[in-house]
Amino acid sequence: MKRISLVTLVVLSLSYIGACASSHETPPPPPDPSWMPITTCPSGVTCWKTHPSDEEPEAAFLRMPDSEYKKFAADPKTYLHDKNIFYKDVNQVLATNPVSGVAGNPWTVIVSHTPNSTILYSSTQHP
Repeated sequence: MKRISLVTLVVLSLSYIGACASSHETPPPPPDPSWMPITTCPSGVTCWKTHPSDEEPEAAFLRMPDSEYKKFAADPKTYLHDKNIFYKDVNQVLATNPVSGVAGNPWTVIVSHTPNSTILYSSTQHP
């Protein structure tokens, strides 16, 4: 996990330096993702995803009750596969430390799914 964080930090730093060097040029805006609801999510869970192309990462946004989050956190790979969240099956799961709020409150989970089927997710419990 530390390795990925370090690589991400280096890439972002280099991107920032490159942006500063050419700051007189206005970069084009990023593509606007088309968010669509995921109909295979269980009752009580609100899910959206975007699928820009096979060469770009997919993203998913899930809001779920505490009881459902416990199922997700126990085995994210199986949970995402069983609910058909992404077009391709998940091969590897990387997670950040969850940020807990008030016990029993709902959770928000943001998931990035790379073209090589690795996911990185971050979860926050509502205060």
